[in-house]
Amino acid sequence: MALPARLQAGQRLLRPIVEHDRAAVVAVLSQFEVSRWLTSVPHPYANADFDAWLPGLPPGGIWAIEAAGRFVGVVGLNVDGLGYWIDPAAQGQGHATAAASCLLAAHFAAADAAPVIARRFADNAASAHVLGKLGFRETGRGVKFARSLGRDVPQVWLELTRGDWDAKRLEIPARPGQDKA
Repeated sequence: MALPARLQAGQRLLRPIVEHDRAAVVAVLSQFEVSRWLTSVPHPYANADFDAWLPGLPPGGIWAIEAAGRFVGVVGLNVDGLGYWIDPAAQGQGHATAAASCLLAAHFAAADAAPVIARRFADNAASAHVLGKLGFRETGRGVKFARSLGRDVPQVWLELTRGDWDAKRLEIPARPGQDKA
């Protein structure tokens, strides 16, 4: 199922990443506290890295996250699974959870939706928290090379099935005006 190019995630807008996002993407990914949690991102991250990345983005697979008209991060849901990164200045405000939840809801709206996979660094407590809130379950462990660190890092592999998604949605009561999961 192809997901829409633009989605509303509470008070956040998910939209395609465009050339205009270059400065914001480079500024965020140039911060080691962000790139150190990503396997394919080099550190430092430069304009040339953005230029190489942008043309290869799958349509309807990776979105910019905007809050109050400001770029705060990226979320993706495609054949590689669910992934996200958030500007450190915007972390802890529910952006990753809301954006990922929006994509997962759209994905699981299809009757034939496949389970969704995710991977996180074993020591990434913030991602463990987000993925746990979304209902992901651990399926295994392994290692993967992280460009920014220049070495293999332990990873946790996770999966979210429709049954787990439906069960998790029932656990979270809807509260009008509150979109921070």
